Amino acid sequence: MYAGFKQDDALLQSERDFTACALGSSAAGFACAGSSTSFPGFFLVKGGAKTVADAAGNTRNYVGATDAFNYGPINYLQRPSNRYVFNATANYEINDTVQVYSSIGFHNDHTIAQIAPSGLFALDLSAPMRFASRTRCCRLTGSASWA
Repeated sequence: MYAGFKQDDALLQSERDFTACALGSSAAGFACAGSSTSFPGFFLVKGGAKTVADAAGNTRNYVGATDAFNYGPINYLQRPSNRYVFNATANYEINDTVQVYSSIGFHNDHTIAQIAPSGLFALDLSAPMRFASRTRCCRLTGSASWA
């Protein structure tokens, strides 16, 4: 017979300096990076330029160094978990030719999974924007035409 219990506390990437940000490379070497597809995201306008829309609906040029979303801190290095186990076995000899064996077990394992928010990939703004104002549509698409 045996019984056991295990508990692991959560450990986020933000709790260690070597995983506090997503790692990227640049001309100067490795540096913190991030995703341009998560908040605040960016829009490709005519000519291939990237723009960002702020809360007021204004747009400005996207700057990767300051606008990229750092998804590293909210990912787990170690997920929190609890595990309970119990097992028992028995063997009973009824006579020289008959034996009874039994086994019973219990296992309960609970954990929480979490990953960083995902981005929105390839939203085509060249299609008519029926739910956007004329001003926002024209800012985002770089066109004076609404349709």
